[in-house]
Amino acid sequence: MAMYEKEGYCPNNEFVHYPMENGPVPVLWERTREILGDRTGYMVYTEAGNSYYGSSYVVDCLVGSTTTLGVEVACKLRDLIQKCVYAETGRKILVTDVINPFQMPGLSGNIDTGFIGSDKLFVLEDNRYVVGITDEEDAVHMYLFKKQ
Repeated sequence: MAMYEKEGYCPNNEFVHYPMENGPVPVLWERTREILGDRTGYMVYTEAGNSYYGSSYVVDCLVGSTTTLGVEVACKLRDLIQKCVYAETGRKILVTDVINPFQMPGLSGNIDTGFIGSDKLFVLEDNRYVVGITDEEDAVHMYLFKKQ
């Protein structure tokens, strides 16, 4: 179950199925999952933003991360949503997969030198993904760009 299933695709169950479908996951996923806690149950894809290439970017980014990116994203979400107990307290996390990194509001830079955010966009990246996070009035919004 996920909090916002009626509003769009919720990747909560995909976090469980990803390891079964993709084999062993990096050991960093255990720490990422611990930090995320119930926050995955509050994730919902925006209408415009469900993955362009199969599984959702957010699950591949967090579960499949061989760098500290998943842990860093989880820590940022924990900072923005400090109390999160499923179905009791938490905040909506809107997720949008983008095919062009500049679909993220306030992003600048490039793939060769790296990206930076604005005062409203917090940016994290590794060799696979660029993740932009904004703290909006009604929700936290995560944008994910998968590098090719």
